[in-house]
Amino acid sequence: MRFKGTSILFIVFVILGAYVYFAEYRGKEIVNTIFAALSGTDGDALLPDDFREQFERLVGEENKKRLICDYIAGMTDAYAIEFYARLTSENARTIFRPL
Repeated sequence: MRFKGTSILFIVFVILGAYVYFAEYRGKEIVNTIFAALSGTDGDALLPDDFREQFERLVGEENKKRLICDYIAGMTDAYAIEFYARLTSENARTIFRPL
C-alpha cells in the first residue's frame, strides 16, 4: 500500500500528535493511581465483593497484586475514569455515587 504525502502528514500529526501522548500519559496515571490505592493498606476494601473474597483467599503478595491487575484490566475506560475520580476528587457527589 502506498501512502500519499497528505496521508503521511496525517499519521505524523494526528496519530502521533501530542493528543495521543497526552491521553496515553493520563491513562498511565489513572491505572497507576488505581493500582496504588487497591494494593495499599486496606485497599482491598475498595474491591467489589466477589474480588474481595478472592483477594482474601489468596496467599502471597504477588498473587494479590495479580488479582488487582486483573480487576483493573477488566475495567472499561469509562469505569476506570469514574473510579479514579472517586479516589482523587474533592467533589462529594462523585465520592458517594453508587458503583
